[in-house]
Amino acid sequence: MYTLINGNWKWIVLIFLLSTVLFAFRHYHHVQPLEIQGANLPGNTGSIAGTVRIGEEIKDKSGALSYGPYVKLVPGKYKVKIKYGATTDESGLWDMIYQGAPNLIKSGKLFSRGSGWLSESITVSKEDADKALEIRIWYTGKGTLKVEKMIIEKVISISFSNK
Repeated sequence: MYTLINGNWKWIVLIFLLSTVLFAFRHYHHVQPLEIQGANLPGNTGSIAGTVRIGEEIKDKSGALSYGPYVKLVPGKYKVKIKYGATTDESGLWDMIYQGAPNLIKSGKLFSRGSGWLSESITVSKEDADKALEIRIWYTGKGTLKVEKMIIEKVISISFSNK
């Protein structure tokens, strides 16, 4: 055992140092996610109840329950998460677009759940880095739809390749 450790001590030290650097990088260079309460997002329908935006049948017309946050992101991969509640599968839709762009980045339906998460991944290219990201929640006027919060988080990946 002593011979094995004695002969490979440089490798053991190197592995220890690389592990320490990797841990420190991931721990101390973590980019804080952008978290916005639903009540802090603009909208053209619905109302604010505490920290959420809410659209309710009979009370509110169809339209953009929330939109924004019009944030410019540096190139890379991101996780976009929206905490919401919907009483029917027909309550709402969502989409992502760069402000002023003709095409959607992604879109979909908000399925019925009391309180759940929509989670989508996007990649921001160098060409899109100067464009403001808008995430829209559309209320159809059916049932109840609430937006509790939105989180945009940069995905940190570490590569040891020379490419």
